[in-house]
Amino acid sequence: MADPLIQQVVSQLAAMHTQTEGNFPAQKAAIAWVQGFQNKPEAWMVSDQLLRTSFPTRDSEIHHFAATTLHTKIRRDFKDLPREAHASLRDSLLSHMMRYKADQLWVLEKVCMCIAALSIRMEGWPDPVKDIIATYGRPETIMPLMALLAVLPEECHRDKENLERVKRRAFEDQLNANAESVLQTTYAALTHSGSNTKIQEAVFRCFVSWLRHAKISPLLLVNNPLVVASFDALQCPDLVETVVDAICELIRINPTVLTQKAKQRNRKEGIVKFNTGRSSLETRQSQEQLVQLIFTKVLPLKAKYTEAVANDNWTLSHGICRIFTELAETNIPIFEQFGIEAQTICATLLECTTHPDPGIFILTLNFWQSLATSLLTIPEDKKTPTMTAYSAIFATLAQIVMKHMLIPSGFEQWAADAQDEFKTLRHEELTPTLRSASAIAGHEELLVKIHSDLVVYLGQYPQTQEWKPIEALLYAVLALVRTVPDVPLVQYTSLLVVSRFCEWLQSHPTLLSPLLDYVISKISVPDLAPAAAFSFRNLCDTCATHLCTCMDSIFLVIEASAKFNLEINEQKDILVGVSYVISALQSPQLVEALQRLCLPVAQALQNFAVAPVASSADTNGLSDTLYKLGTIFRHVKPPQDSSPCYIVFEKMWPLIDQLFTKYNTTDTVARALCSCCKDVISTCAHNILPLLPTIFDRLVTVLDLTRNTVPMAVLHSCIKKLPPDCLPSASSTLTQLYTTTLTRVTQRVMSLLPNSDEFTLHPDIVCNYFLLTHQFITDCPHTLCSCAPLLTSLLSWSMMGLQLQEHEGAKSLLRFYEGLFVAARKMPSFFSTLQSILETTLPNNALPIGPTLVQGLLLAAAGWQPMSQIPMLCDIFIAMRAASVQMFVSMLQRALVNFPLATVSQQTKQDLATSLSVQPLKETNMRHVLEDWYQVCTHPQPAQQVSLVVPPTTSMSS
Repeated sequence: MADPLIQQVVSQLAAMHTQTEGNFPAQKAAIAWVQGFQNKPEAWMVSDQLLRTSFPTRDSEIHHFAATTLHTKIRRDFKDLPREAHASLRDSLLSHMMRYKADQLWVLEKVCMCIAALSIRMEGWPDPVKDIIATYGRPETIMPLMALLAVLPEECHRDKENLERVKRRAFEDQLNANAESVLQTTYAALTHSGSNTKIQEAVFRCFVSWLRHAKISPLLLVNNPLVVASFDALQCPDLVETVVDAICELIRINPTVLTQKAKQRNRKEGIVKFNTGRSSLETRQSQEQLVQLIFTKVLPLKAKYTEAVANDNWTLSHGICRIFTELAETNIPIFEQFGIEAQTICATLLECTTHPDPGIFILTLNFWQSLATSLLTIPEDKKTPTMTAYSAIFATLAQIVMKHMLIPSGFEQWAADAQDEFKTLRHEELTPTLRSASAIAGHEELLVKIHSDLVVYLGQYPQTQEWKPIEALLYAVLALVRTVPDVPLVQYTSLLVVSRFCEWLQSHPTLLSPLLDYVISKISVPDLAPAAAFSFRNLCDTCATHLCTCMDSIFLVIEASAKFNLEINEQKDILVGVSYVISALQSPQLVEALQRLCLPVAQALQNFAVAPVASSADTNGLSDTLYKLGTIFRHVKPPQDSSPCYIVFEKMWPLIDQLFTKYNTTDTVARALCSCCKDVISTCAHNILPLLPTIFDRLVTVLDLTRNTVPMAVLHSCIKKLPPDCLPSASSTLTQLYTTTLTRVTQRVMSLLPNSDEFTLHPDIVCNYFLLTHQFITDCPHTLCSCAPLLTSLLSWSMMGLQLQEHEGAKSLLRFYEGLFVAARKMPSFFSTLQSILETTLPNNALPIGPTLVQGLLLAAAGWQPMSQIPMLCDIFIAMRAASVQMFVSMLQRALVNFPLATVSQQTKQDLATSLSVQPLKETNMRHVLEDWYQVCTHPQPAQQVSLVVPPTTSMSS
């Protein structure tokens, strides 16, 4: 190890992995050095040498680092490696692969990942799968062969971002062509493994990988001995987890139907399924035989599950539960007939659901929910007598679920995280399952059973003090119980029960008054206040028409809550509840009640208005008060006329205006003022028009004095809520107001973002501004012709943001461009205006604005933006073509003439121009063209290193 660089790498790795007190600065520096080394060209050679060298200490760690570095270099920097070095790198990696045994599997797998990544990219290796099997298909090389074959399909799937689509598809075709040979080799390896479970595990892991990521036809599987071997291997404790994965993948090969969660899981895991849409008769027969074989092998596992539970074998119990759940979820239609297969699966999964460990019973819950949904969709005239059997099954399921809802012993001593996990389990998993069970078993029958149990436990409570079964029953069926034990957790759940039955109370108002009194009485209890306030809000929402007659009692809650020192969220829940009741009043009473509700808030705001400028602590109180006012107006929704809300706000506006003047530079208060105005505008709608110019002026003033983006969000919301055509009599007034305001906002934003660096530093400003302009283009298109100077300035300046990497900011900018051309397609008058702007050539720029914009968009598709933005760029080009194909092709050709990305050949540019000029051009084809463009341009030189010459911004008054 004479090479100084190798010695330095080893020493830095040692420092990076040394964790001692006071060593953090050195460890941080070592990490930075190592990351920098991995980006250097010499990392290729050094990593290879590290793999050839044995080290007395940390040997596996150093080798794993070297293999990881090579894997990263191959995936990211392969085009930097000379073509003549490809074969030597392959040979070197294959020799490294043979060095590692089963005890160094983590290094072996990483080396195999290097080989897999190389095999996809290397042009001089036409059929790597075939060559690998031919070279290493011997008993003494089983372990490295299985490891390498396992990662080949995985690497092809996981490397989509860095791989050209053509190469990836070509390699996928190679995998499919060699699938039969791989299965034969894998089974041969299994037969030669003897009792070596390490090799057997590698064999089944390879089998799983090919089932999951390759398109293996059922023709190859139906008679393949690996299928039966997977079930037989459940006898071996060391292989259970891997063979369960294999069995589950076999089940997924040809599902009858997939539940929604199963579909999401397959997409997340990148699972590729054999396409049965065009299968031959022979293939369909093989599918049916494979499904039958799987059922034949799975159903007898019920007895093995019972035995595993009795022997406390968690791994096998969990594995068999997974298998039955997978079989059930992918074959939901078989349960409509309730044949022997359905009966066995239901019985087994009921048994699995009774398991005390959440890690096992939670696997079954999605199936029960999906089955209930499927059964409920069967028409009544098609339900067979056997359907009644499901009532008993789901009644049993309900009892099992309620047992799992029981608070465990020692729960009070659990850590906070563990308690939260249990609460989440009850709320997100067990509750939906119980509702599904109730839908099939019968709501009334289930309530009768719960009621009888509840009476028993309540009668026993004075002697036993056992409250947990009571709490579980209250939580499970949400029964209405007023007399509950004086235990906080029980009372907390009982308050939530009242909230859950709000809709039922609306049709049974006789119970409303005592329950409302019960809820109000608990608002003063700190531990119960969140549940009480939440329940109060829901009662007022659902039963507002009944509560209109007791407004005095409702307002007593507001007055009393001021004394309880409630959290802000609890105060808001109470305000929202009262607002719901006020919304149900008639106009004269509504104004009076709303004034009464706003009076305490107005008094608090008046105190802030006359007092000296508040400290930071006091401004928080002012902000909270303003948010309360916004909460009131956001939730008071008169069913017909919103003028009562405007009447109240108009009287409060001078006070709000005074606070705007006093606190327009205080960020937290300014945000709260803007948010309050947004809520008022949303509720008052067109009635707010007399105050709208003044409100807009205050919003823009806040933007002029700060970098606060909330004013733009409010303006965006207002244009969306009140487009000019919403009130024909005020259309011209609104249009002029919006145009003037947008001009002021644009001037301010341009001053805040004078260059591309500022775009990068302030993505929130970019996002909110272009959302606003897009809304303006959408709702005020008839004014665009008069906005030519504004649009000229805006287009030339906006292109500095095309390199912005923040997703939402870049997305809003691209959406703005799309909106322009969509408006041009819809309005011929605006099209001529826009066309004139796009042909404008500004000083110090060789190209007009239009070709420069297309050039910028092509650079965005060449790497300035990530591949995830390709669909948005595709939408822009489609909108351009829809406006005028001739204009688009002209701009495209001029943009490509002086295209600043030197690594793109002339032929590539010609191909792009030809592809995008085709008429007609489908959206999917457009996307494929841009994806290929992205792949070509991002290798080997990132497009981010190129600077687009952006036209200078013209004066707003020009």
